[in-house]
Amino acid sequence: MAIIESAELKACGAHIALKEQQRLIHFLTVIRNDFEGLRGSILYHSPLPSIDLVVSELLDEEICL
Repeated sequence: MAIIESAELKACGAHIALKEQQRLIHFLTVIRNDFEGLRGSILYHSPLPSIDLVVSELLDEEICL
């Protein structure tokens, strides 16, 4: 049996995705300037990566610093 999403549910999903993107952008704008290059690289991704991927990349970069 297929599950059919209602228009309201699709709109809710789009709203949640938008809020997650806004939180990610805010998070990236407040991290230390040591991560400026990585921050710029992440912000140019389209679509934006997940927060889990971003944190992983930041941890890798921090280890290299």
